[in-house]
Amino acid sequence: MHYVSKNITIRIMKTFIATCICMICVRYSTAQQRPAGEMKTKERSNTVEISGEVLYPKILTVDSLLQMHPVEIKNYHLTKGAGRDSTVFPSSQGVLLKDILSACTIRQADHKDRNFYMSAYATDGYKATFSWAELFDGITGDNTYIVYEQNNQPIPDDKGAMILICASDYITGVRHVYRLHGIKVCRAQ
Repeated sequence: MHYVSKNITIRIMKTFIATCICMICVRYSTAQQRPAGEMKTKERSNTVEISGEVLYPKILTVDSLLQMHPVEIKNYHLTKGAGRDSTVFPSSQGVLLKDILSACTIRQADHKDRNFYMSAYATDGYKATFSWAELFDGITGDNTYIVYEQNNQPIPDDKGAMILICASDYITGVRHVYRLHGIKVCRAQ
């Protein structure tokens, strides 16, 4: 039992370190510049471009998400600030981000090549970042979705056609991306 908990602790530490490195790379690299096609307005975007270090770039729409493997996300809590303000969405529909990225095939040299981060950006320039380890080796990957419907209704026009959510974050508002316009896969240097 001690051996199993030690392995889990080591795995959590590796994920945390990888996330910190990715955040530093995003902050101080040229990848922080807005990707091509990124807008700087609060306009609604009807598409999400998956670009960067992928073999098969995609432009997603609500219709294309419906053709994937949509799932129901129950009782998603949008928590802002210090965790005090919370909105509950009893039912949302979306597709796991890791499934979308797997379909695009990240440009890995081999199975040990995992030094990537994903930058999701909105039409107004807001960004949220995820490491490869978070999405493919941790609980975050099983809880990060591109959502196209909340409470059996399309996303309201002022929030965009699609929203990125990460339901496993303690304060979910930090990586809640309204007006999602693109996700760029970048190699950490």
